[in-house]
Amino acid sequence: MIIFNRLYDFLCFWYVHSKKFPKYDRYTIAKDIFNLLLEILIQIKRAEVTGQTYKINQLVEASKKLDAIKILIRLTNTLQLVDDKKYITTEDELIQIGKMIGGWIKSLNTNTRTP
Repeated sequence: MIIFNRLYDFLCFWYVHSKKFPKYDRYTIAKDIFNLLLEILIQIKRAEVTGQTYKINQLVEASKKLDAIKILIRLTNTLQLVDDKKYITTEDELIQIGKMIGGWIKSLNTNTRTP
């Protein structure tokens, strides 16, 4: 699935990029972001193989976690752990992933209402 692959690639990017953080930040904020990304990846995989009601719940939770990641990524920029160019690139990718998740949720909600 495209969302899974895109999120997986972003997770790999984040893992490599966060290794450049100072030790304290690597084991706090960078690890929190990595763990949230991993949780979202698992939820997306679960959503691919489950029934519609559970699928919507998984995607809504993934969307909430993605919002939390956006806040943490913004914090890394504020703390100057990520330069502006990398921040903009990262934020754009997260926005695209969020749109994909939101579109999937919307399509599931539309299918539920159709008689």
